[in-house]
Amino acid sequence: MRDKKKFSWRAFVTFGLFFSFLVMTVSGVILYIAPPGRIAHWSDWTLWGLTKEGWQSMHTNFSLFFLILASFHLFSINWKAFLGHIRSRMTRQLNRKKEMVFATLFSALIFIGIIYDVPPFSTIMDWGEQFTESWEEEDNTPPIPHAELYTLADFSDEILKISADSAWRHLTAAGIKVDSVGQTIRDIATRNGMAPSDIYRLFGRSDEEVEAERQNTVIIRGGNGIGRKTLRQIAEEYGIPVEELTGALAREGFKASPDDVLRDIADEYAIAPGEILDILNNRDHE
Repeated sequence: MRDKKKFSWRAFVTFGLFFSFLVMTVSGVILYIAPPGRIAHWSDWTLWGLTKEGWQSMHTNFSLFFLILASFHLFSINWKAFLGHIRSRMTRQLNRKKEMVFATLFSALIFIGIIYDVPPFSTIMDWGEQFTESWEEEDNTPPIPHAELYTLADFSDEILKISADSAWRHLTAAGIKVDSVGQTIRDIATRNGMAPSDIYRLFGRSDEEVEAERQNTVIIRGGNGIGRKTLRQIAEEYGIPVEELTGALAREGFKASPDDVLRDIADEYAIAPGEILDILNNRDHE
């Protein structure tokens, strides 16, 4: 009778490292080109059955698995060989000095390039931002950020400008199951197997109509390179007095001039450009 082969931890770790590296690569690429959170949530975006949060969880957990396996591979399976290799190199006075110096310099170059945001490292991030902004379309962009988290009552009052009862009756007439006006739009959409954007479209209102009802407020949309535009350019594009934009920022404690770029303002105060947009879109009107 043949003896069963013993379990090989070395083979287990090798296969584990390969598969985790593969998943990390795939999930990293998907997250690089995935839509921003507000659009992913609003349109119920999924890829291969996973939401954006699902892909983030996949990437994070397999990265942790990779780190554990790599540590085990080094400190348990190959620790003696690793120490022997180091001692051998030290006794030979690091006869691969040229390779070590080049590897160190190359790593330092990447590190410094990322810190100072210079090409080609900044270019890679710009490409990612272009991928992200390509998802910005009227059909899948929420009327306001995180609109899916609003309850039906708040959504009706602040966005649709109708009573909660009217919204409830409208959805019920369309065959949508709604438990109460205290349900969030996301919960209503999930229960009915829809995306939050589908619920919004059921009311049959265009963005222009909604904006007109919101005290004639012109909504500044994200995407289309908005982060790289100055406040003056944004004001001219949307027909808004630039003083209205700078004044809105000033009331919130942000110092900005008409020729300041939106992204630079956000970077100066260590916040996301989307938060600057929120301030501009919630500006007072006289």
